[in-house]
Amino acid sequence: MDCADRPPHLPDATRCTGCGACVDACPHGALREATDAAGFPYPALDAARCRDCSACQAVCPVLHAAAPEAASAPAPAAFIGTCRSHAVLFGSAAGGLFSALALRTLRRGGVVLGAAFGEDFTLTETLAETPEGIAALRGLKYLQALAQGCFRAVRERLEAGRPVFACLPPCRAEALVRFLGGSPEGLLLAETACFGVASPEAFRAHLRGLPSRETGKALSFRAT
Repeated sequence: MDCADRPPHLPDATRCTGCGACVDACPHGALREATDAAGFPYPALDAARCRDCSACQAVCPVLHAAAPEAASAPAPAAFIGTCRSHAVLFGSAAGGLFSALALRTLRRGGVVLGAAFGEDFTLTETLAETPEGIAALRGLKYLQALAQGCFRAVRERLEAGRPVFACLPPCRAEALVRFLGGSPEGLLLAETACFGVASPEAFRAHLRGLPSRETGKALSFRAT
């Protein structure tokens, strides 16, 4: 059975978070990560490949969103920390705790997942396996990163016995846990504070305007 007449029940554009888990979860390659006019990611369906297996629905954090906790629920314990390295602190935006945990993971033979800009300032979820690679993951970006197969990449590393430290926005973090079928041993997951994200296309339009005010082109971006 294909989905030419009945596509899978996924959230529409007003509810989809663009986490990308459904794309990686589909065993038939029926979904791909696309972007809309504003640059936000969403799943695009190839109906001829869909077999209505519901794998995409099973990992969707929107379809399985938990009910809001009661206001009287006790607040969870919170911990605050900073990295002791001044060099790391200078290149970080929130105390360098991400870098400290990332370096700890590398020392254990693991990998780190976070968002990094490419040469064209496209933001993607990227795996780092060296201290130099972690530098690109530091700092706030205020954009939504493309998933680019990050869910499968994390699963492959964990199955190979390598620890993974993933720093993700809440919707993508929830999607990763659903994709993996729980929180497996070896996974350290941190959620970034999310206050909404800017349009990636608006950001690129801003960058395109910078060379008109200065010579050359924009080479880097850091949100402070």
